[in-house]
Amino acid sequence: MGAGHTYWGDTRNRIGSAQIASRHFLLQYDAMFFDKRGATQPWRPNYGEWFEVCHFLERELRKSPNVSLYFKSQMPRKSKTSSPYEMLFYLVAILWIIEVTNLFLGHQLCRYGIFPRTPQGLIGIPLSPFLHGSVAHLFLNTGPLVVLGGLILVNGQTPFVRSTVFIVLAGGMGLWLIGRPAYHVGASALIFGYFGYLLARGIFDRRLKSLFIAFIAVAAYGGLFWGMLPTVSYVSWEGHLCGFVAGIVAAWVEKRKRS
Repeated sequence: MGAGHTYWGDTRNRIGSAQIASRHFLLQYDAMFFDKRGATQPWRPNYGEWFEVCHFLERELRKSPNVSLYFKSQMPRKSKTSSPYEMLFYLVAILWIIEVTNLFLGHQLCRYGIFPRTPQGLIGIPLSPFLHGSVAHLFLNTGPLVVLGGLILVNGQTPFVRSTVFIVLAGGMGLWLIGRPAYHVGASALIFGYFGYLLARGIFDRRLKSLFIAFIAVAAYGGLFWGMLPTVSYVSWEGHLCGFVAGIVAAWVEKRKRS
């Protein structure tokens, strides 16, 4: 109760001071117009003059910290996102929308994938993770993409966005340089990049949280190491390898920025 009384008492004092100051302010205006209009003509301020008076009163009121706090409390607050994993949900939704569209087009969009060492293949660097050769191809990639991407989001949206952009661009450029002459499509390189990022972050940070997340990644998808070997001809092991290395580099760059 005492604090509330002090708050309103201070506010009243401030408002009273502002009223006194405003009277002087209006008297100054009245004196100025008295000389021009004569003693019998009262001051009738126009819109611009009233705006200046109101601006003056607002400045006086805002000098009080309590009043300033009240004004700030009345301002509309920014709405918070319900979950940091919404970004991952939207990413997966976009992948499936593109795949359904590609399916109706007979997968003609796959020609916009990465074709190594060709000028037209450069456009596939940012596009290839969003293109897949079949519905089964995307279905197999969705699970690890959600799990590994979700593990990165444990540390916030900023590491997720930075690592995703870096892996797509750096891993795609590496694939464009060393890949076999064929169209390389799919989010597999991004998945391997997430895998490498989580492992490298656990090693670089050496904190219990990062080590535990790295352990979960290895326990769930330790078999991804075999995907970086040239075992099957129709699998882009070069993309897997480049994505994995890009993920490690992304974790190293992030570690350097934090330190």
